[in-house]
Amino acid sequence: MKRVAIWGSGFMGRTHARHAEAGGRARVVGVCGRSREAAERMISEAGLAHAAAFGDFQRMLDEVRPEVLVAAVPPGVHAGEVEEAAARGIHLFLEKPVARTVERAAAQVEAIERAGVVGQVGYHFRFKDAVRRFAREEAGPGTLFQGRFWCRFDGPAWWRDGRMSGGQMAEQAIHLLDLACHFLGEPVSVCGHLANLEHGGEADYSVEDTGVALIRFRSGALATVSCSNAAVRGRFVGDFRLVFRDGVLDYESSGDGRVADRARLQHQGREEEWVEEGNPYRAEMEAFLDAVEQGRPSPVPARVGLETLRLALAVGESSRQGGRPVDLNGGGR
Repeated sequence: MKRVAIWGSGFMGRTHARHAEAGGRARVVGVCGRSREAAERMISEAGLAHAAAFGDFQRMLDEVRPEVLVAAVPPGVHAGEVEEAAARGIHLFLEKPVARTVERAAAQVEAIERAGVVGQVGYHFRFKDAVRRFAREEAGPGTLFQGRFWCRFDGPAWWRDGRMSGGQMAEQAIHLLDLACHFLGEPVSVCGHLANLEHGGEADYSVEDTGVALIRFRSGALATVSCSNAAVRGRFVGDFRLVFRDGVLDYESSGDGRVADRARLQHQGREEEWVEEGNPYRAEMEAFLDAVEQGRPSPVPARVGLETLRLALAVGESSRQGGRPVDLNGGGR
């Protein structure tokens, strides 16, 4: 049974802790929060009575000696902790976005690859039934992708602060940017616009609440991804449409955890429709633990997190330049 430490005592830290233990293959032995009290609260709420609480990252690594670290902290918090864990031979599950800057993300990837540990990014959209079913299709290359992440989310203070979160395109819509790259390949340029239309009067809100990106891929394929934090409160709508040779994959999100998402695949005159039933958070953690136990690469390696972050931040760069295209310099997958 793998010894797991959780760095981050918020919602995603609790989520990953629960799924790490669910299959009986791992045990959470330590939690590090912004304070020891925050870690203790998470341990109590998540029923992790066997885990020790810490407010100091180094001390947690020294005392509980984990084999696996789940990093689920705001991107602006990262200051070399992932690199330190990798140097100790600890396998890493990184919540997205993996860092606030490309430079920090690149340092993380270099450390993970140099140490030879497993690194995986928490792009759980890749583990939805629709994406997995498409992978089994004998389909041609994708040509067009449309994705959106629409909600109305007050968020914690760090999420509203661009210096800590990087904004909604990097924090939430990055799931759709990742899927676009997963389906269409290497992005070569992007242009976009970001705006704050509904929260401009709020002094502590310095990120966009409206955004759109247009991405061109090396194959010639195109994608658009939009984000909004001015939509329906309590609904987190993340869905997409993919056009490929003689087919369409359509994923419709209810945005409501009580109502299942639906998907439809049309290919070569055949049509299939289904309700999404799996838990992608559980599936991504199982895939990560498989890679750790079997000594093989992760299905979503850390380098993917670096390149998708590069793409997300380039949307902001384009917006600051009036929507001019940004050349991604072949820094794709």
